[in-house]
Amino acid sequence: GAGIAQIGGALLVGLFSYGFSIVFYITAAQQLGATRSQLIFSSAPYFAIALSVLWLGETISAVQIVAALIVGVSIVLLT
Repeated sequence: GAGIAQIGGALLVGLFSYGFSIVFYITAAQQLGATRSQLIFSSAPYFAIALSVLWLGETISAVQIVAALIVGVSIVLLT
């Protein structure tokens, strides 16, 4: 099982990464406006897919491609 040091390290990484993401999101919302910053925020799945392919060797399914296209078209239509 995971030791106290590992659990503490995981909590620390989670705290900092979540904290930084909130700071960046609020800064973007203030400078870009809520609508534009939310549209950028909605691009997170693209990065998740790309990183999972590069780091984990995952394959992209047809469902993921269709979903990415839907989100991409939606972002373009809303901007």
